[in-house]
Amino acid sequence: MVLWYFTYAFAGRLIIFLFQKVFSANYDLSKENFLTKLFSCDLCLGFWVYFALAFFLKIDILELEYKIISECLSGAITTFLVWLVARGWDAEFREITFE
Repeated sequence: MVLWYFTYAFAGRLIIFLFQKVFSANYDLSKENFLTKLFSCDLCLGFWVYFALAFFLKIDILELEYKIISECLSGAITTFLVWLVARGWDAEFREITFE
């Protein structure tokens, strides 16, 4: 179960990264619309990516009676945990240069 969860978390983060890179390369980000807001926010896009992955892969970390609610909460929890890890990684290993 733990290995599946880490694989799920890693695959979701990779999909989020690729979606954001492809979207920023192909679309004008200066416009304020729904898609630019969605693709620029890790938590927003992450929720939908992890929810879709949990739905299609039947990942249920809470094991609730209602599967769709459990998959939705699994996506939300995983999004937040991966976001915290990514922020910590950036804070630890990002180079700061002063010019």
